[in-house]
Amino acid sequence: MYETGSCYKKHLDQFRNNSSRKYSLIFYLNEDWQENDGGELCIYDGGDVQKILPVTGKSVFFRSDELPHEVLVANRPRLSITGWLKID
Repeated sequence: MYETGSCYKKHLDQFRNNSSRKYSLIFYLNEDWQENDGGELCIYDGGDVQKILPVTGKSVFFRSDELPHEVLVANRPRLSITGWLKID
């Protein structure tokens, strides 16, 4: 859970000594989420930015080792389940 006021700065899902994490899967659990609640996932692809509102039932699957991404400040608690696919 992201608490009110929390965010996650722009990053790639890789660690310094381990590059096996390749894909992220996020499933959102936020009832009645509105745009002014913030907490969007932003995925950067070159000059394009895709903003994903974390509404209940929405799933996102993307190459998190190649596409920089961040979570904008949430104005209320934000719930999601996140998993990663790795190549070992």
